Amino acid sequence: MKNIKDIANKLGEAIQASREYMDYQNAKEKYDSDDTLQSLIGEFNMEKMNVMNEMQKGDDKDEAKLSSHQERMREIYNEIFKNDIMTEYNTAKNRFENIVNEVYGIINFYVTGEDPSCTHDCSTCGGCH
Repeated sequence: MKNIKDIANKLGEAIQASREYMDYQNAKEKYDSDDTLQSLIGEFNMEKMNVMNEMQKGDDKDEAKLSSHQERMREIYNEIFKNDIMTEYNTAKNRFENIVNEVYGIINFYVTGEDPSCTHDCSTCGGCH
């Protein structure tokens, strides 16, 4: 059992040493420390709460208010995703998550015998057996 845990520790260290992990950490630092971006995200979340609160009023909801909050939410969303730091963060995060998911898939294959990329339609691959 100790050997398995040692290998898992080494795998964790290898993941932390990967380019994907380092790029993700650098992008996350920029993302977390960008006051403008964080302010926009906070504003977006407030508008989202306003939309949810208005929707919960059911028949008593103010359609003009709801529409105004939804429009402002769209504007803020577009601003957030035009931000270069947000783009860099999402790209790095997706690349890192893809690597982690591939590793989970490999481990899962050896534990369960199931290939996560298997569609169970044998015409889509060269064979797994």
